[in-house]
Amino acid sequence: MATDAFSEFLEREADRLRTCWAAFLSPFREQQLPLPPRYAEEFRKYEPLSPGEKKNTLVEILRETREVLNWLLLHVDIRDKLAQEGRLGALEELLHRLEELERQVDYLREELLRDPLTGLWNRRALNIFFPEVIRRITEGRELYVMVFLDIYGFKEVNHRYGHQAGDQVLIRVANRLRTLTKRVDMPVRIGGDEFILLLAAPSLDRVAPFLLELAGTPIRIEDLEKYLACGATDILGTDTLESCLHRADLAMYKHKLLLRDWLAQGGEGPFPTPVLLRAYSRDM
Repeated sequence: MATDAFSEFLEREADRLRTCWAAFLSPFREQQLPLPPRYAEEFRKYEPLSPGEKKNTLVEILRETREVLNWLLLHVDIRDKLAQEGRLGALEELLHRLEELERQVDYLREELLRDPLTGLWNRRALNIFFPEVIRRITEGRELYVMVFLDIYGFKEVNHRYGHQAGDQVLIRVANRLRTLTKRVDMPVRIGGDEFILLLAAPSLDRVAPFLLELAGTPIRIEDLEKYLACGATDILGTDTLESCLHRADLAMYKHKLLLRDWLAQGGEGPFPTPVLLRAYSRDM
């Protein structure tokens, strides 16, 4: 009975994996494979996804398949039956191949979702991971804050010292973000000299000292000192990525104006505090 159920499971998972290859990897293999009818509807909705999003979903399905197979092999009666039939070695080899495939797809996914200059996540990754942040918030697992960062006066670096110097400034900012953030946080370069941080934090007020240190520590290149314009907003379970970006961008722009005035006065007095814009604020 157990062996029949296990054979049924293997057949079902084999269909599922073939479906994954057809639905997710056909753009890369330049070959269209027919979808098994019972899965065609399930995967049709994934066809419009970008290549990066398809790889992301494929990794999850491969991992789930491997974990279920591993779980089944923990049952002694199933292992003994497979060993008697001479199929245990083949199944263990299949698991090894699944693990290798996971690593390969993980690598391809990283290539698509990482900014090549800084190694941070890119805008495509932000689009993919933001729904997971919303899910964590709505499930009551964590609260998040979005931070929008812009290198004030960045163009001056490129004009005076060239784009290589500008790249070095971007890399230094990225390294600072990596050093100061936690594993559950997400530092992103969305383009140019603009960065996003998704911070797991209970409130805006709790991140204020961190943002002041982050923005108020100058990035030095040759004889120039550059600072980060910084705005932040709390993320609600009803938010979209666009609504959060709008609030955080508005807060950053307000801080940029404060930073401009502070620098015009020779940087005298305390560094302007990064702007915190609450989701329910009417000052929009």
